[in-house]
Amino acid sequence: MSLRGLADCVVEVATLDHGLHSGLWGGVVPDALSVLVRLLATPARRRRQRRGRRGLHEGTAADVDYSPERVREEAGLLDGVSEIGSGSVPQRLWAKPAITVIGIDTTSIDKSSNTLIPRARAKVSMRVAPGGDARRASGAR
Repeated sequence: MSLRGLADCVVEVATLDHGLHSGLWGGVVPDALSVLVRLLATPARRRRQRRGRRGLHEGTAADVDYSPERVREEAGLLDGVSEIGSGSVPQRLWAKPAITVIGIDTTSIDKSSNTLIPRARAKVSMRVAPGGDARRASGAR
């Protein structure tokens, strides 16, 4: 038995040297959080268009019956929320890479104002399939 390995990084976006009032500058200059969100969403969109992950190793999982009901129950998937990815559940759980945003640093809601955010960061975690190389996966596009 082998579990997936791990590669992670922090992505930081800076668009301004200071915050600006969104009423004056919104729609003219980009705020860092909007750019970061687009950047983080881009790989998933490209993967769907390519139907594959260039440069990322995929293993093979045992042919185990893992029903959608079991996934929903064990994961605590809420009504109306669908599974993601393609292939069998065991393949996605144990033999394919998976990329997840696990943290974001930006202005908290309770401290927010009508200000364009100058800087935002996210921690991105990639689970590497068994047999894959985490360093090589970190550089894959």
